[in-house]
Amino acid sequence: MGWTTNLHQTIENVHHYLKKDGVFIFSWEHPLYSRVHYNDNMLMMDKSYHEEGPYDHEAWIHPAIMQQYKLSTYINTLVEYGFIVERVIEDVCLSEEDRKRDVNSWYSFEKASYIPTTIIMKCRKV
Repeated sequence: MGWTTNLHQTIENVHHYLKKDGVFIFSWEHPLYSRVHYNDNMLMMDKSYHEEGPYDHEAWIHPAIMQQYKLSTYINTLVEYGFIVERVIEDVCLSEEDRKRDVNSWYSFEKASYIPTTIIMKCRKV
């Protein structure tokens, strides 16, 4: 969902192609995750959560432009186009292998132990 340049059109297209009672499940980076940085055992917010739109995502070797939306924007857009949001998951499952990874990687164990890395939404077309 973060790759789309037009969230409304994408949701409208998904709604159009699904049958009545069809299920739409998607996962994407949690809207808060890219706004918060973990350095020296501290979480620091460097950009407003409320600011939506395109931004340069720093996790990629080559520049990648991603779209930032608030959680409420995802939910309200889904509802607007005729979906019922049945479930939203923000849980983080961290394994022992995750603990051993480089702390400077984008999905570090330390950062993920404070804030969710992803959201998963299950929606149904009405």
